[in-house]
Amino acid sequence: MTLEARYVRDGTTRRLKRSRYAVASLFFLLGFGFGSWAVRIPDIQNRFGLSKAVLGMALFALAIGSLIGMPLAGFLAARFDGARLTRACAVTLAVMIALPPFSLGLPGLAVVLCLFGAANGALGVTMNTQASALERLLGRPVLSSCHGVFSIGGLLGSLSSGAIATAGLPVTVHLPIVSLALLALSVSGGPYLIPTEPAQRSPAFSRPSRALLAFGVLAFCVLFAEGSVTDWSAVYLREHLLASPVGAAMGYSGFAMAMALGRLSGDRLATAWGPRRLVQCAGTVAVLGSASILLAPAVWLAVVGFALLGAGLSVIFPIALSGAARRNETQPSSAIAAVSTVGYLGFLLGPPLIGFLAQLTNLRGSLLIMLLCAAAVLPLSLALRGRRVTG
Repeated sequence: MTLEARYVRDGTTRRLKRSRYAVASLFFLLGFGFGSWAVRIPDIQNRFGLSKAVLGMALFALAIGSLIGMPLAGFLAARFDGARLTRACAVTLAVMIALPPFSLGLPGLAVVLCLFGAANGALGVTMNTQASALERLLGRPVLSSCHGVFSIGGLLGSLSSGAIATAGLPVTVHLPIVSLALLALSVSGGPYLIPTEPAQRSPAFSRPSRALLAFGVLAFCVLFAEGSVTDWSAVYLREHLLASPVGAAMGYSGFAMAMALGRLSGDRLATAWGPRRLVQCAGTVAVLGSASILLAPAVWLAVVGFALLGAGLSVIFPIALSGAARRNETQPSSAIAAVSTVGYLGFLLGPPLIGFLAQLTNLRGSLLIMLLCAAAVLPLSLALRGRRVTG
């Protein structure tokens, strides 16, 4: 009998509810922690006297760490119980958040940020694997709403950190407080995480199937567009539509808010329509949003376009992860790690590629790639099973 089977046999409805709260708390933990860290990056820059170029190099170490942590988590999940591995990743991330202000110079900061990124990437894989296991136990989708909790955590982390930074609390005090709070959250939910059996007779890395490749490309397209909006929406609104600073900020705000709301409702829609139909509808909305952004003659119409794009993209990445895990039930962690890594590559590559093409043409022309990524969702959705996800 597998660990999951024993969990179901010994569990109760109350325990499953607690497991859902525990899994959701991981997503909140990661979102809140990263939101808190992002707001204090300027304080880290000032503390170490870094130029913009050097700061960019240091932050690149964080991205490299994430790309290392994702496949590493898939490798370890094939050899260790998933609940224990997830707890270790959550605790490690909570500890790492406190360390950047206390690094020993730039080399030490780069090392700390690389480890921080590795913990971030590894927790991203293990918490999505936990959510996938919870879907199997409950017989209904939960991944999308978990990603919605991540978005809420990021929003609350950034808002609270902005207020704390404005109040003048030093980063050397603030981030350790955040670390302690996240440690308490990770420890309190740990006993209710779902044990998963290590795939001891299966290789940790194997040749991906055609379906898994399709899920990876789907994730790449979605996160490519998301990264492009994150870095270029305000610049686009300022340069091409002459928006005020407040108006320029509304583009990403509308995108992020619509994405959070879409993710929170995504599980119900996936249950009612089935994942393939939902992704096809979401891809259509994303195409309409992208086209609206590129064709809008006024700021408010472009903001509506960003909101439509956020709503369309919101459910696609969680569904891709869930679909990959269901297609690889013996090694869901490895499947999620592969799809996450490819998707994160899109998030990293999108902004610089947009900038490079904008230099050759113009920003509006370069953002056409965003429309193409949204359009690619429609044929890639065929990799998803069309049936409704029900118990």
